[in-house]
Amino acid sequence: MTPTYTLLLQDFDAYLKLEKGLSDNTRQSYHDDVCKLIGFVEAENLLLKEVTLSHLHTFVASLLDLGIAVTTRSRIISGIKSFFHFLMEEQHIAVTPT
Repeated sequence: MTPTYTLLLQDFDAYLKLEKGLSDNTRQSYHDDVCKLIGFVEAENLLLKEVTLSHLHTFVASLLDLGIAVTTRSRIISGIKSFFHFLMEEQHIAVTPT
């Protein structure tokens, strides 16, 4: 993971804690989920600002292929939506693909 992504994750965690008031466990889960997404983005040779809804569908399909439970996939999707909302609020991206 690049230093840029590491800093974004730190900022995202602060956003989840201070602005959203999420618990430590939820923040850790979201962090882990976004790390999965970042791994996918890097493997696809994309930048976060290049991610489309189609890419996200492929990512979610890969979770299904791994046998990840429906409830866990739902949480991952929720975390990813929050992450892209955060990126848009912080002006890292112009439009959220979610």
